[in-house]
Parts: sequence; structure tokens; C-alpha cells
Amino acid sequence: MKIVGSEEGTSRGIRAMLWKRIEVFVDKAPIPPKDRIRLRQYAFFVLLGVPTMVAYGLSDLARGDYILSSIVLVSAFGLSVGLYFLGRLERNLIVYRINSMLYCALLLYMLVVGGEGGSKILWMYTFPFIALFLIGKREGILWAGGMFLLDAALLTGAVPGLTVYPYPKDFRIRFLTTYVIVAAIAYWFEHFREAYQIGMETKCLELLGEKAKSQESEEDLKKAQQFANVGSWTWHIQSNRLEWSEQMFRIFGVDRDGFTGDLNEVIVRAIHPDDRATVERFN
Repeated sequence: MKIVGSEEGTSRGIRAMLWKRIEVFVDKAPIPPKDRIRLRQYAFFVLLGVPTMVAYGLSDLARGDYILSSIVLVSAFGLSVGLYFLGRLERNLIVYRINSMLYCALLLYMLVVGGEGGSKILWMYTFPFIALFLIGKREGILWAGGMFLLDAALLTGAVPGLTVYPYPKDFRIRFLTTYVIVAAIAYWFEHFREAYQIGMETKCLELLGEKAKSQESEEDLKKAQQFANVGSWTWHIQSNRLEWSEQMFRIFGVDRDGFTGDLNEVIVRAIHPDDRATVERFN
């Protein structure tokens, strides 16, 4: 049990270290705040995806599939280089577009070769989500639509001289139909994610504006009290404590550091020493 606990602790420590490095990398990037979420997710995807892609690329290379191996390894290299430039460029959309093109080429090749029972084509469902998230809702849906047209052309044999894996007719129809559904879901998800992000940013700006107004009003109140030599206080009934303004401390000559706010203590200190015995006797 101790060994398992130690391994779990080590795993959590590695994840925490990787996430901290991602946060530092994103914070240093010269990009607007709205793009930091996209970069953070992209960096996380690269850290997880590139080692996996390299492993698959080397496995394909060992099996003699040099074309697929080359495309996979080039895509992994493009993701890594793209992450490097994303941390240094203010305008990063071109990097996302290039990486989307590399991923598009990889998916199209897997559609053509089919793989084990034609299963490699199923990776195509990931493209709408990646395109919409990286490039944005409006341009991303165009990329997803363009991929649909390319898929349809390849699956219907509209590209002369290219041999495509012999997918059954019913499968081709179901795949194209479900791809449209997945693209619609991806668009819906990105639409509401974007709306939620804009709403949160708007709310934060409103809160900052209210905070600034509150601080300004507080400063005006302090100046007015100091000019008129009046103070204000708040009595918290449940805790039986007082909260004084700065001018109250000046009027009563009380040190803020030694002020506890206890109501009984304040009353006692406010009575002249010569009168305390009389007040206590009547109370």
C-alpha cells in the first residue's frame, strides 16, 4: 500500500509540475487574455498528443508504412514547433491554421488507407472539434465543411487515379451523416463556450467597474468626514462589535492597531475616568 500511495503521489506531483509549466508558458505569451484559454488547452494537447503520435509514427515505421509514419511524425513536429511560436507571436491564428492543415492531411490519408477494417476513418470525427476550437467558430465551421466535401469526394470515388479503402455503401452514408451531426455539435459547443467566456469577461469588467466606483465613493466619504470633522460607525449586532471610519479614530484619539471594536470596551473608554464608577453603579 505504501508503494501505491507513493506512486500516486509521484503521479500527482508530475501532473502539478506540468500544469504549472503550462501556466507559466501561457502567462509569458504576448497574446490577449481571451486567447489564453485556447493556448492553455493547445499546450496541454501537445504535451499529451505529441508523445502518442511519435509512438504511433515509430510503430508505423517499424511495420513498413513509411507514408503514414512520415505524416504522423511531421504532424507531431508541426505541433511542437507551433507551440514554440505560439508562445512568442502576438498573432497566432496562422500557426493554428498550419497545424489544422497538417492534421487534415493526416486524417485524409487515414481515410484513404482505411486501416484495420476501415477503423482509421473514425479519427475524422475529431476534426470539427479541433478546427472550431483552434480557429474559431466562424472559420472553423468552414474548415469542417471543407473536410466534409473532401471526405465525400474520396468516399464516392470522385478523385480519379486514387484508390480508396473499399468502405461499404451503407457505411459511407452513415459516416457522412454522422460527420455532419458531429460538426453541428462541435459548432454548438464552441458557440456556447464562446458566449460563456464573453459573459464571464463582461461580468468581470462590470465587477471591476463597480469596485472602482465603490473605492472612489469611499475616498470621497473619507475626505468629506475629514473636512467636516465627523465620523461614521457601523454596529455589527451579532458580534457586538463596532466598525469605525478613519475620522472616528482621529476624533477620539484612539490608535487603530489597538482597537478591537468590542462595544463594551468602546463604551467604557468613551466615559471619563472620573465618571466611570458612577455609571457602573447605576448600570
